[in-house]
Amino acid sequence: VTGLFTENQKDALLFHNQAHTMYVVEKTSEIAANNQLNEREKFILFLAAWFHDTGYLFVKWEEHEEKSVELMKGFAEKHHLEDGIIEEATGCIMATKYPRNTKGLLQQIICDADTYNLGTKEFKDTNKRVFEELNYFDKSLVPREEYNAHTYKMLHEHEYLTEYLKELLNKIKKRMRQKEK
Repeated sequence: VTGLFTENQKDALLFHNQAHTMYVVEKTSEIAANNQLNEREKFILFLAAWFHDTGYLFVKWEEHEEKSVELMKGFAEKHHLEDGIIEEATGCIMATKYPRNTKGLLQQIICDADTYNLGTKEFKDTNKRVFEELNYFDKSLVPREEYNAHTYKMLHEHEYLTEYLKELLNKIKKRMRQKEK
């Protein structure tokens, strides 16, 4: 995956880049460590976490999960991974597509890792970079006011899925909401 990012990096990817992928892998590790997972489940999670946003390197944001799955499958088949692992990793990547529709703990973990920043001090910076990335491709895509309204709504509707992040970050998000009032 680091090779994919090195060979295909786009200046426009101000958020969905190698640094974000590594952050998601790190947060996947943190959340996984707070759950009872076997080695196979951890492997599936890390395979999905590494590949989850690689599609951004090749296609528009609306299609990136599908392309990420395609890239992951190419890697998995080249390394002769069993179909069950590929299928579960596919489910994890596709679970990150908005609106999220998770089935099971592994999909919940990767979704929480992908949105971990929503409950942290880093959120303002990451949100700014997402907006700049969207508008790098199409300046008329989303006016700032509309984006801010969407972000505000999304932040208030978002809930973490794993017990670990519910306890850790929902409290921080709640305090952030109270400061806004």
